[in-house]
Amino acid sequence: QPVPAECHLGGASRHARGYDSGWTRVRRQVLAEEPVCRYCLVAASTTVDHIKPKAEGGTDDRYNLAGCCKACQQAKAGREGARARTELRMVNACL
Repeated sequence: QPVPAECHLGGASRHARGYDSGWTRVRRQVLAEEPVCRYCLVAASTTVDHIKPKAEGGTDDRYNLAGCCKACQQAKAGREGARARTELRMVNACL
């Protein structure tokens, strides 16, 4: 079932999704403090991951951010997406 346009921000600008100059500053800090991926401990950190996703109430506070490699970030995002789809199916089944 399609996601309503008002709930889907994927096509929105960085600023509309909350990634402004403050985010850029925090992102640089995280990557400087964690040069190696926190999850696999092998690859270089190239992206910053929200440990608790923003969609689940996570924040941009430093304690909720982890430096990680692209492969680990994509794997985590895939797991979170699958979990969200399962939860949505369960909610729809109860309606």
